[in-house]
This record gives sequence, C-alpha cells and structure tokens, in this order.
Amino acid sequence: MSKETIGPRIKRLRKDKNITQQELAESLGYSHKSVITNIEKGHSEMSYEKILLLLRQYSLDANDFFGVQRVDELLEEKKKNDYKKKEQFKRTEAIFGKEKMDLLYHSKVIVFGVGGVGDIALILLLEVVLVKLISLILIKWKSLISIVNS
Repeated sequence: MSKETIGPRIKRLRKDKNITQQELAESLGYSHKSVITNIEKGHSEMSYEKILLLLRQYSLDANDFFGVQRVDELLEEKKKNDYKKKEQFKRTEAIFGKEKMDLLYHSKVIVFGVGGVGDIALILLLEVVLVKLISLILIKWKSLISIVNS
C-alpha cells in the first residue's frame, strides 16, 4: 500500500480508537509522534512489520483495514454489469439481426470509439428515423416533380 493511501487509514483508525499520535507512536515502537504525523500526511511510509504490529495491537482485520472487501465487491459488480451488457447486446441482436449489428458496431467503433449496447440501440433508432425521413423526402420530391411536369 502506498504512503499516500495508508496515511488517511491510520488517521481514521486513530480517531476511531480515540488515541493521540503520541500514544499510537509509542504502541508501535516509534520514539516521537512526528513519525505518525508524517505517515498520516503521506510524507513517510510504514514498514510491513509496523503494519502487522498495528493490526495485531488493535485487533484489526487486514481485509477491512485495507479495503480488500470493497475491491472484491467492485470486481463482482463489474462482472454483473458486463454480463448485463452482453445480454442486452444479444437481445438487440435478436431483434435486428447479426449482420446489421456487426456492421453498426464496427461502423460505430470507427466513427465514435467503443461504447455500450445502449449506443448501438441509439444508432439503430437513428437509422430507422433517417430511413423514414428519406422516404418522406422522396414522396414529397415525387409530388413536386409530378406538379412541375403537369
């Protein structure tokens, strides 16, 4: 763990346990509170031995202290979101067909950069709107040509 991230954790622990920097320094074998001050501010690192001593001294769970559980939760959440995106893509592909989805997806990657399934659905919707618009324009154009020719 970097010195920039362990400092705030040490400070939060100290505040939660209601102990001073001097008390924490002494319990870890440091001679002066300035060591704890520098660790909390991210100016100094804490050795692994001292981290282990801290965990033992204050009966801390390493996973909780270092936020490992939260990282695991975030990874699990990302897996679920990836699965949802794949399912959305499969449903959209079932509606519009694989060839059209491949063409739209690759066109989108080239033009817009990689995005989500929602972006592909938006492109499909825009395509439908453009086709309708073009057909309306052609109908109007034919009307104008027939008026001009008569």
